[in-house]
Amino acid sequence: MNELWEDRNNENREPHPVFGSFTKDQWGIMQWKHLNHHFEQFGV
Repeated sequence: MNELWEDRNNENREPHPVFGSFTKDQWGIMQWKHLNHHFEQFGV
């Protein structure tokens, strides 16, 4: 989570291998959905 936080303003990310390029806001939404999925999965 710290790594994601430190990288939050990175404007030079590589495209996602499946979904392609994202805007900064889209990356944030994707990360939230991914983390939320695991939080729900493990009852956090």
